[in-house]
Amino acid sequence: MSSAASVIEQDAEETWPDNLLAILETSLEELRHFEIERRNIDALMQRDIRARIHTPHNKFAEARSAIVERCRSAVRGAKLVGYHCTRLLDQEAELIWRDGLKPASSDLAVQKIDIALSSGAITRPFADKLRRNNLAGKEGRVGLLWFVTDRETLRDAGSVERLLRSWGGEAVYWGNESGSDGTILGSIGTPTIITAHINVDEIKNFDTGTNLLLRYLSSRGVSVANKATDNAYVKTSIPGALLKFHRLGTETFEHLTGESSWTNRL
Repeated sequence: MSSAASVIEQDAEETWPDNLLAILETSLEELRHFEIERRNIDALMQRDIRARIHTPHNKFAEARSAIVERCRSAVRGAKLVGYHCTRLLDQEAELIWRDGLKPASSDLAVQKIDIALSSGAITRPFADKLRRNNLAGKEGRVGLLWFVTDRETLRDAGSVERLLRSWGGEAVYWGNESGSDGTILGSIGTPTIITAHINVDEIKNFDTGTNLLLRYLSSRGVSVANKATDNAYVKTSIPGALLKFHRLGTETFEHLTGESSWTNRL
């Protein structure tokens, strides 16, 4: 157990703030009742069209909303462990140590391509092709920095293998993986997982308090409508001093991924 000022691992309850665990433990039955009532209402709506038009009120909704707000307050100001999965040349890793891990941008994509070209990893024609054909400046990618937020996902090859197998990040390798181009992208750099401590107040696609509540309920056999999210994005850079690098071939990379047991090893 820990205080909100310490670092939370989403799939390790012993790292969750003490006050959050106390809220969840004392509220478990109320939360369970809400989910049972939700399922009953869903079943009624399947049987009765009138219930679809005038959805019955879940009598436990207000209590659940109050619990959610308390959970959000309990983690405010905390850090969440995130894992950025990528493939890096040594020069790229050094830049991240120096300048931090940055959100996607066209400038960052060009910088990565220039490093690969200057290091001899790619030819100039291929570098030109990657500059023309990438998604780094597209809506839905530009300005975003993505992380996996639990270790279970890291150990699922289907979830992270592509990120670790093709160089450049999704914004660069997407649409460039077929044929010989894919072979080149798979030969550049080293599969790398970068561990970062993310400010939960800067996560844009979910709130950590609710996400931990959903995970808590699922771990205790309560069926929930939406599962906890296993990835997060922020719009700010993470300083290099706050990062740890785990590269293929190291004990820590194997510990995080179990890559030696994957069907298609990296």
